[in-house]
Amino acid sequence: MKSDNNWVALLDEDQDDFMILQQGINTWAPNLELYWFKSFTQFEQQLQTDRNLPSSIVLNGISPTGSEIDWIKRFKLDSRLAEIPIIILTEEYWETQNQLYRSVGVFDYQTKPVSQNDLKHFIGRISDSINV
Repeated sequence: MKSDNNWVALLDEDQDDFMILQQGINTWAPNLELYWFKSFTQFEQQLQTDRNLPSSIVLNGISPTGSEIDWIKRFKLDSRLAEIPIIILTEEYWETQNQLYRSVGVFDYQTKPVSQNDLKHFIGRISDSINV
């Protein structure tokens, strides 16, 4: 997974989600590469074996052992990983969840894109997270 490009880690079990986001990246952010991880374990193994860290992480519906919030807190404690922005995708938006995720350092919390305009906006948020 060595690359000169910025890459985005997508943690999501659904191949359709990967294909949709891949299309969005190719269309609106061709400078980025999207890598798909079906589990936290697979992603964490990648982090341990590859020095090329992701520029951004998108979490969509996969929960690590224990709590997602606890995982994010531990992730942010690692100085090597702390600055990587995390974006949470959800089926339904809840302001209390948004506040909770933001309090542990999540860059963004939003609903899954359901239209081309939503997808374009979401790809823009990924690019924004990298350019902060």
